[in-house]
Amino acid sequence: MNTHSLSSRWQWRGRSLSVCALGGLLVALILHLLAFSPVSVAAAENRPPLGVARAGASLVRLVATYTVEENTADATPSPTSGTPQATSVVVPSTMFSCTGLGVIFASWAADNELNTWILTDGNVVTNDGRTCASSRPNAKLSRLFIYFSTAFNEKMPPIPLQFDIEKGDKLTSLKCQTSPCKDGVVAFSLNYSHSLPFISVVSNSPSETFTLGLAKNEDAIVMPEAVHDGGDGQEAGTYRTPVQMPGEELGQNRLGMPVVNNVGDLVGLYVGNTRISGDRINAFIKQQLPELQKSHENTVNAHWKSGVTNFYQKRYEQAQSDFQSVVAENPQFQGADLLRQEAAQELQHQNTTTTENQEREAEAAGLTLFGFHLPYWLLIVAAVFLILVILLIWVSLRFGRARSQKARMRKFQAELEELERLAEPDAARIKQEEEAQAMQHQQKPPQSQPLWEQQKVQVSQGAGNQASVAPGSFPAGSETQPAQAASSAQRKGAELTCPACGAPVQKDDNFCTNCRQVLSPSTSGVHYRISSQPLGSLRPANLIPADKIAEMPTAEMPPKQSIQDEPTRPIPPGVAPSSADTEKTVPFDRSFMADFMPLYRAGTASDPGIKRKHKPNEDSLFAAYGSWNVNSTYVPFGLFIVADGMGGHAAGRAASRLAIQTIVNFMLPILNKNYIAHGDSLEKLLVEGVQRANQAVHQNNMEQRADMGTTMTAALLVGANAYVANVGDSRTYLYRPGTGLKKITNDHSVVASLVEAGIIKPDDIYTHPKRNQIYRSLGEKPMIEVDSFQVTLQPGDKILLCSDGLWDMVRDPQIESILAAPEGPEQMVQNLIQAAFDGGGEDNVSVVFVELAEAAQPPTAPSFQVVGKPDTIELPPLQ
Repeated sequence: MNTHSLSSRWQWRGRSLSVCALGGLLVALILHLLAFSPVSVAAAENRPPLGVARAGASLVRLVATYTVEENTADATPSPTSGTPQATSVVVPSTMFSCTGLGVIFASWAADNELNTWILTDGNVVTNDGRTCASSRPNAKLSRLFIYFSTAFNEKMPPIPLQFDIEKGDKLTSLKCQTSPCKDGVVAFSLNYSHSLPFISVVSNSPSETFTLGLAKNEDAIVMPEAVHDGGDGQEAGTYRTPVQMPGEELGQNRLGMPVVNNVGDLVGLYVGNTRISGDRINAFIKQQLPELQKSHENTVNAHWKSGVTNFYQKRYEQAQSDFQSVVAENPQFQGADLLRQEAAQELQHQNTTTTENQEREAEAAGLTLFGFHLPYWLLIVAAVFLILVILLIWVSLRFGRARSQKARMRKFQAELEELERLAEPDAARIKQEEEAQAMQHQQKPPQSQPLWEQQKVQVSQGAGNQASVAPGSFPAGSETQPAQAASSAQRKGAELTCPACGAPVQKDDNFCTNCRQVLSPSTSGVHYRISSQPLGSLRPANLIPADKIAEMPTAEMPPKQSIQDEPTRPIPPGVAPSSADTEKTVPFDRSFMADFMPLYRAGTASDPGIKRKHKPNEDSLFAAYGSWNVNSTYVPFGLFIVADGMGGHAAGRAASRLAIQTIVNFMLPILNKNYIAHGDSLEKLLVEGVQRANQAVHQNNMEQRADMGTTMTAALLVGANAYVANVGDSRTYLYRPGTGLKKITNDHSVVASLVEAGIIKPDDIYTHPKRNQIYRSLGEKPMIEVDSFQVTLQPGDKILLCSDGLWDMVRDPQIESILAAPEGPEQMVQNLIQAAFDGGGEDNVSVVFVELAEAAQPPTAPSFQVVGKPDTIELPPLQ
């Protein structure tokens, strides 16, 4: 719960802290940019990118030689008929070669098995005769050369695979993705004596990708022709240097050219001019090569990738160790040995940094931050820039806040003027009535006794015994009738008093001229009562979650395990009427009871909320119920309270607890003495209890010079009647099966007044600038106006008291659906708390739930049970 002054002060402090925090972030950002600027970081020269270095060692050049036998037809005359006949003549065969790229995608150490798998384009290597030379469809693979890249071993000769086509030899390990093979990728295997580095195939990559090729050198990025007529195509074997292909060079021979990401993983491969994605390649491998799904150990590949990564991140000592492990396991891996030597040189260079260079850096005009030397002029420029940015932000916030505040004030003034305009007719009418009533009073109004003392009328009973009689009921054996009391009151009309302030009022007065309390006569006519609003006229509010509930912490209540776990305390029988009592209560008025025997079941829960879980809980609650046995009649009663404190931190918690302690100290002793009066008196008793709570908080503010306050909603249940009072925006709801949810109380907030006046819509209360301001709370002045209501209950009715931490987070329809569920009290309150958490949990939330049921049989003795209260609340003596 917030007040306007606290909210404004916190908003300005929040903005100041935001400016300071933003300035600190700018300082850190500038220093970070300066520290990691290109001037301070030395770029590696003549070194390929990381992806090229890691994947280049697994790239191979493939040269496949094919043989074509061409048959020709020859016409010769038949020896018998002389007719020419066609005969087949075999002419000498021709040869051509296809060249393209391949990648090693699987390898492990093995002696007598195919342990190295290569992925390439089906146009380069195939068994079905359809090759890169589409004009020669019947070619047969006769020889295949595999050239390793210079990143693996610059001087290593190619690995040859020979096939005797006359015997029908072919590449038996070849697996094709499609039929014919030339339309997709193919994979084949061979046996190699050592483990080799390989490329991992990934389905997709969030990083940047590029195409990898093998050229003669890094300066001449030119690919060999795909088809070579005659010869063996060995010229293509000179193209072995890994390079990153620029986009404009992709028009060259792309057969089997891989697409990798910046860490060297394979994300695609070219088949002809079509790129096959990593998803399709992985699907092909999984379907056609199930033997590769087994786990094979390859420490060469693991150390190679780790070493390249450490080398490029300048962790030369770790890189040197990784490359040493690679060379030890595969001595033919010349590229790993070269990088090992380079890592050793870089490590030596780091360790031999001369003292002369250090002294030179120290003598240079500047400052070293984060290990980098920055000139003073650069620091001055950065400081000036930072100051300008902070000034710009401060000016923007300052003038922006002023403009926003003016706009809000103009809007608020317009709303106040509209309220005053709407209130002028009522003000004029009230003024006329006040002037007319003032003419009738001839003397100064005396101060009256407290409310409950006014209700006692001394009557004679027996020989000198006296009893305290409540208005509207009479002791047994009395001859006095209500009509006689009314006649007496009419004869003494000037003696009628206002129940709120005690000032004299006339019989026909509609309101008190002293405190302006609206009045209505009691049933007997002896007293006036505070006019209440019937339940049928209440309208449920359309609840929408608030954008922001102000940061006001409120007292954490320990949850109860079960209502049955609470101890019951019998009421001493000594309080029952006896002939020796000097003061007695009148017999029970059966108007409290309906056609059923009421039974109360209650549950409570309170939580600081999600956003305030580390702050004090300013909410407090109290719930207790019991039963009287008056003249052998079972009478249940209960007192239920929710208070939402405000004032900041512990002040709000102290205010809510002080208010509850005061009303409990006042009401429980009276209720414990079988206080059975007329319903109007019980309603006034509850209002008087709230007034006393207000006086206690106000007195504490005066003594401590504090500015704390609290809202309060309270319900007194007696039999089948509920008496409700509220101050502030804590609410009391009634749920009735078949009818639904109704809000009994009215919010005492600025936005609620604007909605009632028709200035804003009901949905606007959750976004309006004044949504957190209330105009009525306990503790702000000695006397406070208290709203009171009276409701007749039925079996199945459910009463809900809650702070704004619930209804501000949970809409009324959702509250109704929760209350409609057939849950017990303890589960019900937990469901309500969870619903507030689901809605945001921005404020402290407290709920008291009471369900009215029909008792199967009356109790055998009076009882009293506390369902929930703060640990610091103490019960008054009930003897």
